[in-house]
Amino acid sequence: ELTARAIHDASARAEAPFNENLYLDVTARFATTRERVRPIFGERSTGGYAVLDLRLGLALSSDATLVLRAENVTDVQYAYPLNASDPFTGLPIAESGRTLGMGLRVAF
Repeated sequence: ELTARAIHDASARAEAPFNENLYLDVTARFATTRERVRPIFGERSTGGYAVLDLRLGLALSSDATLVLRAENVTDVQYAYPLNASDPFTGLPIAESGRTLGMGLRVAF
């Protein structure tokens, strides 16, 4: 049944431009505890979580934007409900902790 596999997750996003060259993007991702599982298929219950991601963008020109990002800012340990399991422990494989990155977007 499809309802037995429902994940109940969602995300919310807000983007705030400070001026024409600078913006802040805030994303919150969250999911409820998943307890309705089918062990015959190797499914396990997983805890709920809430994760906060931030992105700061600076337009360097009309074709180039510098982007700084921080994902999982609060360093929450979580696993998506349908993640693969560790073959030795049987526990769901956790997602990455806090990560920082920088990139350059160029239109061509």
